[in-house]
Amino acid sequence: MQTNQDALLSQLKDIHLPDSVSFWPIAWGWWVLFLLLALLIFGSSVWIFRYKKRNRYRKQALAAFDQLALTDISESLALNQLAGLIKRTLSASKKEEAYIALSSNSAFSEILRQTMTEEEVELLTQGRYQRLSTQSIPIEALAKNVRHWIKHHKL
Repeated sequence: MQTNQDALLSQLKDIHLPDSVSFWPIAWGWWVLFLLLALLIFGSSVWIFRYKKRNRYRKQALAAFDQLALTDISESLALNQLAGLIKRTLSASKKEEAYIALSSNSAFSEILRQTMTEEEVELLTQGRYQRLSTQSIPIEALAKNVRHWIKHHKL
């Protein structure tokens, strides 16, 4: 019986292991996921580029605002500088509403009313042409509101 078992055992061959599982080619679901990820990255990049381009004029206006020297000058000159900066900001935005506001004093006032009080709007639109005392609104507070308007206005 021993020889019979030895004969049978000698006929056995080694176990053949299957090939290892490869990552390639991947399933179609992974291709869809990669495509969606690429589209998301591309779309986000385009959106960020357009956002920065659309708001570049705000950044430039804020830089110009920071360079204004509003101390040690007369109130009328400070009002002229602030109103001029707002008008340059509107002009740089290149939007139709901005051009309308630049051609009409009432439309300009409406745009300013988005973030400013009536008294501040009156100072910026008419105050530079009249002898007004800005005791009720200091130039520093008005300048702060102009900076806020530049950052947050909607056209």
